[in-house]
Amino acid sequence: MTKMPRTAGRITTFFSYKGGVGRTMAVANVGFIAAMAGKRVLLMDWDLEAPGLAVYYRGVTEHEAAGNIRKSNGVLNLFTDWRDALLTATRPEEASSIFKRFKSGAPFKDCASPLLPKTRLPAGAKLDIVGAGSSIVGTVEPLPYAEALSRFNWPSFFSDFAGGLMLEAMRAWARRNYDIILIDSRTGLADVAGICTMQLPDEVVLCFVLNRQNTEGVADIAASIRAARGNEVAIRLSPMRVSKDRPTEEADARARAHRELRNAGLESQAIERDMTRLSIGAAANIPFYETLAPFVATSATADPLTFEYLRMTQEITGAAFDVPKVDHLWIDSVRRRLQPRMTTVEYLSSLKTADPDRAFEEIARFLDGALDADPSRELHADYVEALVSAGLQASDWLWSDDREFPTEILAQKAILLLRQLHSIGEGDWRLHLVNALDEYDIRWASGNRESSLKGNAERDAILASGPQTTGTLVRRAHLHVENARLRKPSTPWGKVEDELDYAQSLLDEISGPIQPEEAEGVALGHAEIAAQRANVFTKDPKLGNPAEQWQRVIKLLEGPEGSRGRSLAAEAHVGLAQLDEDDPLASIRIVTAAQLWRPSVTRGIDRFIKLTSIILRDADAGNQSINFSIAAFARPKGLRVPIGIGMHGVAEVVEFSRLLEQLALAADLDNPLRNDALVAIAEAAEQQLNRATRIVVNSDEKQNEAQFRKIFAAYISLAEVLASAEAPESAVESLRRRVEKMRDRLFRASK
Repeated sequence: MTKMPRTAGRITTFFSYKGGVGRTMAVANVGFIAAMAGKRVLLMDWDLEAPGLAVYYRGVTEHEAAGNIRKSNGVLNLFTDWRDALLTATRPEEASSIFKRFKSGAPFKDCASPLLPKTRLPAGAKLDIVGAGSSIVGTVEPLPYAEALSRFNWPSFFSDFAGGLMLEAMRAWARRNYDIILIDSRTGLADVAGICTMQLPDEVVLCFVLNRQNTEGVADIAASIRAARGNEVAIRLSPMRVSKDRPTEEADARARAHRELRNAGLESQAIERDMTRLSIGAAANIPFYETLAPFVATSATADPLTFEYLRMTQEITGAAFDVPKVDHLWIDSVRRRLQPRMTTVEYLSSLKTADPDRAFEEIARFLDGALDADPSRELHADYVEALVSAGLQASDWLWSDDREFPTEILAQKAILLLRQLHSIGEGDWRLHLVNALDEYDIRWASGNRESSLKGNAERDAILASGPQTTGTLVRRAHLHVENARLRKPSTPWGKVEDELDYAQSLLDEISGPIQPEEAEGVALGHAEIAAQRANVFTKDPKLGNPAEQWQRVIKLLEGPEGSRGRSLAAEAHVGLAQLDEDDPLASIRIVTAAQLWRPSVTRGIDRFIKLTSIILRDADAGNQSINFSIAAFARPKGLRVPIGIGMHGVAEVVEFSRLLEQLALAADLDNPLRNDALVAIAEAAEQQLNRATRIVVNSDEKQNEAQFRKIFAAYISLAEVLASAEAPESAVESLRRRVEKMRDRLFRASK
């Protein structure tokens, strides 16, 4: 069957002589209704001085798509790119190539961004937008958008650069690829308004309110169009913010508008028809929202404003449409996103102690608000930093016995926000973005070597994309140290050393006076290089002395107080303790490591077993076991969940319980901190029981009652040991209740 060719699309410009009449809102709603009816629709924002067409899709467009629209090239980019390309062309064939490229439509296609995903639209439909322009415009002389617009010479564009050819190429591309093209024109009588009303469209919709200034202005425009294009461009009239009850004053205004428009050469019958069929009534809440009518309507099927835009769409397209069928879940989602979603830094901080369900919902809402916001007007750096921190770190304090919160979603939104800010150039967010990506990986990434190396390459590219400050050089050095660490064990030492040498060369680029906070980062960079060398030398002492490198790490990090410095210093103490387990200082080093950064001793059951055995063999095991237990397990004030040990099977869960028993039995009776240590041990056991429940319920062993009994027996035994050691009764009873709760849950799961 032969496929029938599509008819060429129709270009309609919406023009208003003055602002504030509702023109842009009409363009947005007509475009949405037509697309939901199955049409291929393109919106173009030609209001270059005050662009805002995409704002009406706030809450409707997905976050990532909205970010792409903000950073995409637009109308002003197309003009400047055409001009700049011809300016730099030195041969006729180069100019010919430019004409061919624009005639193909490729530059225009690159500027068109989808407002809605295909899943929201009928098959074959599209709803795309070409915005006013990107934040930086121009190739020969890149300039901020406002400056590029103020400098652009419109008469020269047409007289010196054959601008009419570019406009004709744009017109042909749009009509070839879309059924309906709607242009939101700037107000007044400027050059851009002339392009939108005279040169591009097949039809102009003159939008106005019924006052003298508006009606006289649109009458002048109508007369100009008639004089320049005759009947080639259809003229339609759309009175807006029309009163529902037609007061006397408005009747007089309508009569005056009729007279002005007849004098401009329009037919009386056509004027009356449009004044009736294309009128948009006044709505009290229009000034207070900027979105699509169907999403704020009290009734999706009986909303007057939606029906008026539906009627306008039918008139403009000449086709009959139904009211868009918008899923109620979609409406609810958009309405939630349209609620006020900004808060204060102080309020964000207070959510750490708020009801977990409320805290989760509010952080998600505030992140959505920031993603939808205009970065240059609505987002301040300190607020973004606090919001991103809340999104990334919510998993530390958002928890409940009855619910697991999907905190990874919050972290993903926080990173998307930073990506958007970085990509559109609103401030220098490079370090914030890279640090956020690191934090996300620590909490949720799989740790795959190849994906980590790929992620480091992306981070390095982000950091290299701007000025090379002390901070960015230190951070890039860290990435190359990480690349050295991620090399396969079979990698020759020479290639690992190349990465470390490159990291060192980046640090060596730092010159001039360094601020105290920067000096800390530089010291940390040198320490990371030494630590990686120590790790390599530990595996192959022929390459170097690991103890010397660990000692260098500790010396370099005597001053830094940040979490990365503490964690690296802790690793150095653990490294020295493991190099010589019989060293009298080994236990002291392990306790010091736990005090600096507790995951250094609780990272994995194998490491915990080894370090605990060193503590228990110490000549002063009675006191060192207490110091170690408090450092490793005591619940910090304000932190609901202490950091625990990752375990993957029943045997590891039971082994952990046995080690806790040994630490409790070894505790010196005369040490005044003994009770604190026993309470910390009991709390650690409770936390691991929570994790153990998930391990067993989700494993292949969940039908193996013997495995269940091993866990019960181990932790009941630990509770008895704690009781015999005269641990506080409340801690012992809490542990026993936790065991019983686990028993009940596992019993239900096995049914």
